[in-house]
Amino acid sequence: MSTRVQIDFPDTPLFTTEFLIGSNQVNRGDHVGNNHFVELCGEIALRYFHQRGLQGFDVLGQQLINGELSLKLLGEGRCFDTLNGEFAVANFHRYGCDFLYRIRRGEQVIALGRFAMLTFDYQQGKLVEASDGFAAFFVEAESLN
Repeated sequence: MSTRVQIDFPDTPLFTTEFLIGSNQVNRGDHVGNNHFVELCGEIALRYFHQRGLQGFDVLGQQLINGELSLKLLGEGRCFDTLNGEFAVANFHRYGCDFLYRIRRGEQVIALGRFAMLTFDYQQGKLVEASDGFAAFFVEAESLN
């Protein structure tokens, strides 16, 4: 079965982490609910930033806000499964980039995500152009991997 959502995750992630699925993340269908996949993606990104020594979604003093998200569900996660979360960044542009997510149960990819992250000035309540070093911040992290 094919869907319209196309998410191309690179061969090598920028960051990987692991999750144990708890009973609060499982729905009536006895699998991880759609909303929890969105939350897992956000958690993967927060862990990435934490590993870089940063708090929240802050790149070189610029805050990020989610402008759009796509999620492609390809399998199921169940209570007490250990899932692997992978993070990458792509499609840099004037106002930000895409955060990409791949969630696996063992070798099986069960979800792919793409969040359009935009540089945002919360004081002024508007988008701002990404700083000159924005893309380099993530490229630098690739060389650390």
